Parts: sequence; C-alpha cells; structure tokens
Amino acid sequence: PVATAHAEPVEAADACVVQWMQLSAKRTKLDFIPGLYERYLTSGISLEYGEQIERDLGRTFPHSPYFSKSNGAQGRRGRQQLKNVLCAWTLHDPDVGYVQGMNFIVGYLLQRTHDEEKAFWLFLRLVQGNKAYGLRGLFAENLPQIWSMCYQIQCGLERSEERRVG
Repeated sequence: PVATAHAEPVEAADACVVQWMQLSAKRTKLDFIPGLYERYLTSGISLEYGEQIERDLGRTFPHSPYFSKSNGAQGRRGRQQLKNVLCAWTLHDPDVGYVQGMNFIVGYLLQRTHDEEKAFWLFLRLVQGNKAYGLRGLFAENLPQIWSMCYQIQCGLERSEERRVG
C-alpha cells in the first residue's frame, strides 16, 4: 500500500471515504445526483465570490503538500480542486454563497478523499444535512448557529465552574 499524507495506507483511506460517503448520505437523506457537480463546473465562476475564493486559495493549509505552492504540480492541482469545489458550492447554494472558513473544511475533505466531487458531496451534506450535521447556520447571514454555539459553550462553562466551586 502507498502511504498518504496522513501516513495511512491508501486502501484504508479509500475504505474510510466510502464509509463516510455512505453514512453521510444515509444520515442526511441527500442523495448523490450524477452529473450535478460537472454541470456546476461548466457553468463558470460566480463573479460575486470568485475574487474572495481566489484570495483564500493560498491561505488554505499552505504548508500541506496537497496545496503548497512549493509542491509544484501537485500543489497547483490541489488548489484548483479547492477552487472548483468552492465555486460549485456557490452555484449550488447562492443564498449562502462563499464564506471564509469553508475553504478549510473543503481543504480537509480534499486531503482525505483526493477527489473533488466526493469532497463537494461531503461538504454539501455537512452544510445542508439538517439535524444530522447542519453546519449551514455557521455560514448563513448573521451566523445564527455561531450565537447558539457560543451560548451552549457559556452554559457548559458555567455548569463546570459551579461543579468545581460547589
């Protein structure tokens, strides 16, 4: 077996990705639609988000061999895949579009899957997966899920402090 960047045999990484794809589809009930990702790629780049995505490409895991400018063709390929997935996402969900931070989630998914279409579908399921994952509120206007998470953390810290003192 060939080692990946995470020192995990490729066969194990592939098996993990297959399980991840199956589990995410089952939990979110968001099925793979053949040809959808390819249609987004041929539709072009959203002018509204293209510049921001382009700026963030070099900021995304810059020391990872998958994206590093010093890694030649592999780094260019990884950055192009990242751009493709993010641009396709903006066409898929124009209400949310592109928000900083998405690049790191998609970048991680690309490093694990080595496949931009799989990364796109996993990201779609993470963001639009309702209660299963439902990260959409982290990126939607006014960041509604951020405030909810901050409140949950605050309550947890207060309970922890009460137990420690009491």
